[in-house]
Amino acid sequence: MHNEVCYIICYDQKANLGFTSGVRLISHFPFLKGTGKTHRHVPINDDLLRESTTLNALILQAFKGDGNTHSIL
Repeated sequence: MHNEVCYIICYDQKANLGFTSGVRLISHFPFLKGTGKTHRHVPINDDLLRESTTLNALILQAFKGDGNTHSIL
């Protein structure tokens, strides 16, 4: 997908919120998981949803871009 920032992958018992340029986010959000070249994800669970400040910050940072990705502004 062109200009994809984040995505949700659903499994039988869980879901992951993924970021296509997530590797650049790990310095600010070390709880991101994954070992791929660029993608990182965070499991969607009750703790993540309760901590909406962290989730909001993560999503906003992903949308900011880094010069190689787009910005929503």
